[in-house]
Amino acid sequence: MLDLTLDQVRAYVGPGYRGLMNPTEMRAALDQAGVVVNELDRDTLYRPMGPRKFGSPVIARGITRLQWDGPWLRPGVPPSVAYRHTHWVASVPDRHGFPDAFDCNWGWQGFGELFGNMRSLALETPGATGAWWPTHIYEIALPAAAVQTG
Repeated sequence: MLDLTLDQVRAYVGPGYRGLMNPTEMRAALDQAGVVVNELDRDTLYRPMGPRKFGSPVIARGITRLQWDGPWLRPGVPPSVAYRHTHWVASVPDRHGFPDAFDCNWGWQGFGELFGNMRSLALETPGATGAWWPTHIYEIALPAAAVQTG
């Protein structure tokens, strides 16, 4: 998404990486990388208890945090348990300006293909229902210098 190597990304994440990132940590890493972040209201892309509205608008460059549905969301379960059942997906514009998505499990796919397969990925988590939704949507604008050299 930022056209960086994994080693370059590690510098922005910091030495305390635990193998997962919450939204505060992700936002801090993006800020550290010097990109402009526009946090979208998730209801512009998703309406809880209603139809998904991906595509109005779809972010061409950004990162989205998804929540898997399961028993970790029941009343009385600490929120930190639900945080362990989330997933980040990055997107970048293809040569036509449409988003391609990167998932650490499946690699690069067309945005529609990846999100069409998301239920299967969610079901790989024991106890998951297969339902999922975005909780945080960060649209990224690269600094002008990066756009000119990239």
